[in-house]
Amino acid sequence: YDLETIPFNDTNTFAELDAHICSSDARNKKGFTDMRPYFIFCIEVDTTKFYGDGFRKAKEVVDQIGHEVLLSHIAMYKDFPIV
Repeated sequence: YDLETIPFNDTNTFAELDAHICSSDARNKKGFTDMRPYFIFCIEVDTTKFYGDGFRKAKEVVDQIGHEVLLSHIAMYKDFPIV
């Protein structure tokens, strides 16, 4: 995907979403497992507009239509889909 076509606020949202997905997926792998639950918690409870609210909005959409479909829609239409 051409990140230059994705609005800046949405790139911040995706950074949080992808960090959450990676941390959640890696939860049972060896490494810094003691920090992953805290990191996931911080993302989930963040109250800022772009990181917290944006993450929750993106996660809700991803849970319904999937990550790749969401990225494609934003790259094409420059906005989140209505689901």
